[in-house]
Amino acid sequence: MRPITEDQFVTLRRWAITIKKRPGNHAKQFLKLEKGLTAEQIDKWWDDAMAQISQGPCRKRNFNSMALGQILTPFSRA
Repeated sequence: MRPITEDQFVTLRRWAITIKKRPGNHAKQFLKLEKGLTAEQIDKWWDDAMAQISQGPCRKRNFNSMALGQILTPFSRA
């Protein structure tokens, strides 16, 4: 599986903050067409994001935008 690009990462994070639920089949098709993401990439990103949130200070099942905004930041801004 290819790693996601920074643009794809930003799109997935924006999705999570705005929609607040895992992308379904129609959304995955849209993300594939618009950003070139595979269902496997989307699912892995989502699972990693939720695992990171559950280990952080926000342990609620319902996550908030602040917690999501702090997750999975593999792209450093120098």
